[in-house]
Amino acid sequence: MQDLLNIFKNINTHKSDILFVLGHHPLKDFTVRQRDALKSIFYEYNVDFYLNGHIHTPFIIKEIETDTIYCTCGEGKVDELNTGIVLG
Repeated sequence: MQDLLNIFKNINTHKSDILFVLGHHPLKDFTVRQRDALKSIFYEYNVDFYLNGHIHTPFIIKEIETDTIYCTCGEGKVDELNTGIVLG
């Protein structure tokens, strides 16, 4: 968690209109303590999107508390071909 905090501290978020965080696992896969810590960081640094994979069912959730959109990309299918490429 400290590594993530250090990255955010070194980013000038005022230069960016939209801030994305990329991760492999959805937040639901973390412990409650880890989730709360991440959400706190996302709120503090005005993270707009958390994009992840790992599970094969795509979904999008907007959380009211942090005003962050959580997006799972799913399988990476393009036109029913499992190419491993996600377009969007």
